[in-house]
Amino acid sequence: MSRGDTLIATVQLIIETCCACGTPFGIETSLRNRLLEKRPLPFYCPNGHGQHYLGEPESARLQRELGIAQECANAEAEGRVKAERMLDAHLKSARRRAVAGLCPYCHRHFLGLERHVAKKHSDKAG
Repeated sequence: MSRGDTLIATVQLIIETCCACGTPFGIETSLRNRLLEKRPLPFYCPNGHGQHYLGEPESARLQRELGIAQECANAEAEGRVKAERMLDAHLKSARRRAVAGLCPYCHRHFLGLERHVAKKHSDKAG
């Protein structure tokens, strides 16, 4: 560029305020995003006061929340499988008792029920 040329640039700034002296100053958007992502990376106000953003970066927070959600989903799936196994065991036991002629309520043996299951439902018995 020769002397006297003018360069026009557009920069988007985010206004921050120094926590020590209260001076407002601008930070370019991409720099601010980097500072937010790499917390607690320090930066300085125009008067030289050190600053940094608090808390955990959003990506780390989202990763943590995703891990928690996956753990919950895994626990729910394991619980469902366990409940299905228990139900299957209960149904097998109830069928076995019915085939043997036992009443599901009073646990008494009825020879007629045992004969009926053996004759009419032999394909389902055992």
